[in-house]
Amino acid sequence: MKVFDGLILILIIPLFAFSITYELLSNDPRVAFLEMVNEYRIVKGLQPFECLFNEVPQAFTDFQANIGIFLGHIGFSKRVERIKKLIEENYGMKVSKISFAENVAFLKSDDIDLKMAFESFLKSKRHRENILSSRYRWTAIGITKKSDRLYICQIFWNY
Repeated sequence: MKVFDGLILILIIPLFAFSITYELLSNDPRVAFLEMVNEYRIVKGLQPFECLFNEVPQAFTDFQANIGIFLGHIGFSKRVERIKKLIEENYGMKVSKISFAENVAFLKSDDIDLKMAFESFLKSKRHRENILSSRYRWTAIGITKKSDRLYICQIFWNY
């Protein structure tokens, strides 16, 4: 009977650990934003994006929020180089011919939410084109909210 009790405990611990991880991830605003983007792409007959390297645009949105200034696309080439390096380090692929694009947004309102931010992207022709482009298969998202300000950076690429 002791072996059986231990076996149950061994099976329960990994399931419990997984549920904690899932809860932390499901509360991440980047996950919610990605779900909105992917649902929109699916409705339009496109494949959903796969998300990698969120730390790159997240560092940018955090920086903007900390200094209180929206920087637009300043530093885009550095973010691209960082993602290329991460692809090479993590997948062993040389990445010379990759197409990149970026959507950035800054919204200020007392009652701002992610849906408003997503809808603002859709109202912009260039942002909407990036979201709906079949050229891009991968995305990385950074979202930082500080008081009444929301900073978003979404990078797209293919390889």
